[in-house]
Amino acid sequence: MNFLEPRFEREYQALDARVIGIVAVIEALCRSLYFAETTVTSVWRDDKSSPHYYHRAVDLRSNHMNPEAVLHIVNLINLIFPFNHNNLQTILWHDVGRGWHLHVQVRP
Repeated sequence: MNFLEPRFEREYQALDARVIGIVAVIEALCRSLYFAETTVTSVWRDDKSSPHYYHRAVDLRSNHMNPEAVLHIVNLINLIFPFNHNNLQTILWHDVGRGWHLHVQVRP
């Protein structure tokens, strides 16, 4: 796994252990099925309305996977790790104006 910025590696260590475990599965799937690496693009944010603030979310990307492969990973992770709260998902693939990425989150 790569980190877009050095501080993301430090922030990653403070994440909820469930997020780290899910990311390890994502990384393993990306490597074994698609020979692709992931890059952490965002960890902690100073926004109390975001799960990133509470160390329960991380953003990832892989520039070496086509959309079908990414959606395959998204569907597998949501099947294995259901969020089961307010119709939210454990992993989303979306663009909020800063590029397509995977958003991984866990419940409080």
